[in-house]
Amino acid sequence: MNDIFITIIVSIFTAIATSVILDLIKRYGKLKLYNKFAFTQVNNDNNKYFIQFPLDVFIEIQNTTRETMTIRDFNGFLVKDNKIVTMLTQGSGYSKNNIITKTGTYGNNGSYSFISPPRSIEKYELSFLRLFESNIEADTLIFRYFDDSDKAVYLHSFYIESDKSKCKMVQPQYVLLKKTRKPINAKDFA
Repeated sequence: MNDIFITIIVSIFTAIATSVILDLIKRYGKLKLYNKFAFTQVNNDNNKYFIQFPLDVFIEIQNTTRETMTIRDFNGFLVKDNKIVTMLTQGSGYSKNNIITKTGTYGNNGSYSFISPPRSIEKYELSFLRLFESNIEADTLIFRYFDDSDKAVYLHSFYIESDKSKCKMVQPQYVLLKKTRKPINAKDFA
């Protein structure tokens, strides 16, 4: 009778341990996002902010886990002193005078949400617009998305240069987007 009881306990323990180990193996790896884009600095005394819009961004999503990962509502924000100044608008297409004329060309067929299959690398082209033409002072561009648990994840992209020199800056290679702290007023832009 004791042998049967011990066999049952060992079987239960083995099943639980196997399940936990398989789950850990499945979750091993990371979801990493990289970006690459070109932007222009302008010499304009009336404009204190030196990114030319629309801002085209190439995002590369690298999923090294064995799980499907979700990136929902990928968006850009301009930040000054860790406070969001403005949320950028996700563009689906534009013409020379910034009037949207075609759709489905950016993101995931026009959507800025992505499903990344296990062990994959995918590339997307995104476009962000600034709808209001007022002078905006910002020192940082950050991105935000929501993960599988609907938790906001903030990623630092780059610091905005404050000098007024004329130069065109191009980022010729992909750069890892690193997690950053949540802006102070982030709940106002949820």
